[in-house]
Amino acid sequence: MKSIYKNNKITLNQINKNRYNLVFDNEFNMFNNFYKKNLDLYKKANIEFKADKLISLPNLLKENNNELNYELSKTLFLNLSQQVEIILNKHISPLSLKPEDIYFIESGEKKVFLFLNLDNVFEINEGKIEIRTPFRQHKFFSPELRIVKSFPVTITKKSIYFSLGLCVANCLNKFSERITIDFDFKNHIEMIKETKLYWALLRCLEKDPQNRFCLFI
Repeated sequence: MKSIYKNNKITLNQINKNRYNLVFDNEFNMFNNFYKKNLDLYKKANIEFKADKLISLPNLLKENNNELNYELSKTLFLNLSQQVEIILNKHISPLSLKPEDIYFIESGEKKVFLFLNLDNVFEINEGKIEIRTPFRQHKFFSPELRIVKSFPVTITKKSIYFSLGLCVANCLNKFSERITIDFDFKNHIEMIKETKLYWALLRCLEKDPQNRFCLFI
């Protein structure tokens, strides 16, 4: 058995050529129904599944000249948004999503993206998250996290929506410049203008958290 991805709470293992499993602590039990619905399972008890292709999101992008087509990008958005809502419904949230923690799994007609990192999650109280200690910045943070200078600090749980939007927008058109507070996201994803995914991403990428939503309609 070979470990493909591992952190403190979950391990993704390759059993043989097309057979894999997920071994995780109790916190990941919240995703059981999502896994059972979206993976080609051999065994439901320990999430053992078949995959014709299993690859991290950064490597998938490398294979495709640093961009995904509309359908894969839509699948990425829908899968991540479903998993984010599962997490938020447990009244916890990570600060962000990072591509290296996302894996693409394909088996026949089934295609799914899994987010696999809950090492650093924060409790949500009345829609807010309190952060007491410094964290390492990266480009998939929301605007409100980018300007944090002192602690403790309180942010909205909607911060994760902005991170989700950035991850998907980066797959449509790789960010080649620093994402500033006045970054033009409409222009960045213009290639999918007027599609459902276009509007969904703009809802996530609202600079004002009060106007930020994760909704695909």
